Amino acid sequence: MTTLLAGDGGDELFAGNERYATDKRFSLYRHVPAFLRKGLIEPVASLLPQNESRFSLPRRYVKRANIPLPRRIILITCYSAPRRKKCSSLLYWKALHRKPG
Repeated sequence: MTTLLAGDGGDELFAGNERYATDKRFSLYRHVPAFLRKGLIEPVASLLPQNESRFSLPRRYVKRANIPLPRRIILITCYSAPRRKKCSSLLYWKALHRKPG
């Protein structure tokens, strides 16, 4: 072996970091035309339950997809189950409730 890739950047370059793959799924929502997002998808999603059931998945997806970067990356990191205990609840709350701008 003549070359070893290590340190910051390797996960990002080779898509090995799960949070970037998760964010990619949320960023796809921005490619849906705005008239469909605001006129159909979001109104229908708002009628779904606000809990952890399978029926609430579209509602939670829309909510998280509408959070701008970099706050969405912070939330993805905080929301993932193994890391939830490590994440500062204050950091999570600030990222979730901060107004854009």
